[in-house]
Amino acid sequence: MQRISKAFLRITEKDFARLVGTSVSELPRQCRELLAKYDLSYKKIQIKERDKIILNVLKRINSDQLSVSGKENKTRWKKGWRENLKNFIEKKYNLSELVPKYVRPNHPMRLFGEYVVPHDPKFEL
Repeated sequence: MQRISKAFLRITEKDFARLVGTSVSELPRQCRELLAKYDLSYKKIQIKERDKIILNVLKRINSDQLSVSGKENKTRWKKGWRENLKNFIEKKYNLSELVPKYVRPNHPMRLFGEYVVPHDPKFEL
């Protein structure tokens, strides 16, 4: 992780290779170029805020708000992707219509076992 300011860190080629289970030497040139092109900076969430996030996650897990996914629930998966494909075609092949609905910008996420907040709303993409 490369530090770009006091608050922000940046995913390096080494970090990315670790995330996808490979080595830096195995990363294609095009991948390295994309890593350099995009804002992959983030900041770690402080302990007090992290504890609030974990509490909310636990509450959500214990509620009826989550649906079960997996092999048993392919129908829901197919329906979601069919909806994305329909919107993609209707909106003249706009690539943003292919983004899954569960990818939400500006939300904390887990990275290397910690909660972080990305600088760029398109960080996860």
